[in-house]
Amino acid sequence: MGIKSKTDLYLPEFNFQNQNGVYISDADFSSKLVLVTFMYSNCKTECPSALNDLKIFENIIA
Repeated sequence: MGIKSKTDLYLPEFNFQNQNGVYISDADFSSKLVLVTFMYSNCKTECPSALNDLKIFENIIA
């Protein structure tokens, strides 16, 4: 969106527990485009708009 990304950036190793209690790691996203964001789940101001923008972005790159 106006910023040229570097193609040599790699996802660092991680292991997180998601909202369903399932652990996910970097291996789950091998060879995939990854965008990670951490938002407060009860945010009622900026977060809904930001999440909507992310959904639009997801639809564009899908």
